[in-house]
Amino acid sequence: MNKFKLIGIVLVILVLIGVVIKLFSVSGGTSQDTSKADTSSVKELHKLPQRKRLTAPSDITILNKPATTSQFLPGATFTQVDSNFHSQTEQLLLSKAVGYLNVFIDGWGTDNPEPSPGQYVWDTLDERVNVMRHIRDLSGGSTKFMISLCCAPDWMKSDSDINTAPNPQNFADFAQLARQVALRYPDVKYFQVWNELKGFEDNPSEYTHMYNAVYDAIKSARQDAQVGGPYVSLAPSNIPDTITSQWLTTKHGGDLIVVDGGFDSSSSATDFSNARFYSDYGKWLRQQSHGGATLPFGWAEWYPGTVHLWGANQFNATMANAMIYTLQGGASYALMWGLEGGINGVYMAGDGQQLGLINHNQPTLWYQTVKDFYDYFGPGTPILTAKFRSNIPVTVLASARKTMLVNQRDYKQTLTINGYQFSLNPFQVLFMDTPV
Repeated sequence: MNKFKLIGIVLVILVLIGVVIKLFSVSGGTSQDTSKADTSSVKELHKLPQRKRLTAPSDITILNKPATTSQFLPGATFTQVDSNFHSQTEQLLLSKAVGYLNVFIDGWGTDNPEPSPGQYVWDTLDERVNVMRHIRDLSGGSTKFMISLCCAPDWMKSDSDINTAPNPQNFADFAQLARQVALRYPDVKYFQVWNELKGFEDNPSEYTHMYNAVYDAIKSARQDAQVGGPYVSLAPSNIPDTITSQWLTTKHGGDLIVVDGGFDSSSSATDFSNARFYSDYGKWLRQQSHGGATLPFGWAEWYPGTVHLWGANQFNATMANAMIYTLQGGASYALMWGLEGGINGVYMAGDGQQLGLINHNQPTLWYQTVKDFYDYFGPGTPILTAKFRSNIPVTVLASARKTMLVNQRDYKQTLTINGYQFSLNPFQVLFMDTPV
């Protein structure tokens, strides 16, 4: 009797072991396997689901015909409110989504590098350049550095206002400071000269005099450095841009054209339509001589307008729409002002970004959209032509591999693209395989 009981117990144990093994194999077995399953499912999110092709005419047709070739990478500037940039998590996130990083030599979080003539204090600038270097290393070397050569030490100016330009007799001193910056950071390739014509608004030709002194000083030390200006602030009413035209014809030399700009809107709808400013400016610039048609250009500050504070989805859609027009305009970069938000954590109406790329070490919705630009629409990517059957409030950016759709409205839209039907939720940014 005891023998039969023992056999029964053994059989029960074997059955239980079999059940456990089966459950173990179904669940993935280990946390490592589960992680692989999760990663796979995330990758599938961007894949085009199986759909039936419709026979009716499409609302949007993506043609296998390039309209332009992207030169574009998104970028960002360190500001005084970016307090978390030493975080390894934040640095890793930036390395995977931002192609350009910029810092100022004096102001917006960086202290005066030359408090008295010939005496240099590099601590805060060193700190931020070293952070950029670490982000570059995390990116495998692809992140590009920029330094904006602004503002000037007080002893070069008539007062201590950050908006005051150097005195003309101190242009050579400022140029020497710029030269020292270029020598100290030999791995920084790009230099933007000054900021929004501060102090030169009424006399832009004086800016060019200072720019030429800076250009000559940097090139005397580093022929490889890429130097650009005029870093003028623009709005749609500034096309044609007479200041940049003047700079192009009177500069000693230049390796890139630097501008700054945005627009105000009168309604939620014009938040989207006014973003054509970015492509309109690029079209105008490419018709100019003296390098306007050929030099790379970028937006040192980039402020799509808004009539009110956005929710996260509307913010994402508005900014994605503006970035599409910026890319289509031929820009090489657009620098977002700050990594973690605006001066007070948010930007108010008409002043660009409301949210940052990263919030408490977590990527925002906007971060993922920026990463899609970075991953799939970077320099050298042919951008395909999109034809609209009617006036549909949707923005399209398409390559042979991927397509981004932006719903410009606060209601759901259903439309057909290349014979396939898609539904877009209010202010949705949909990223997917290009339908063929």
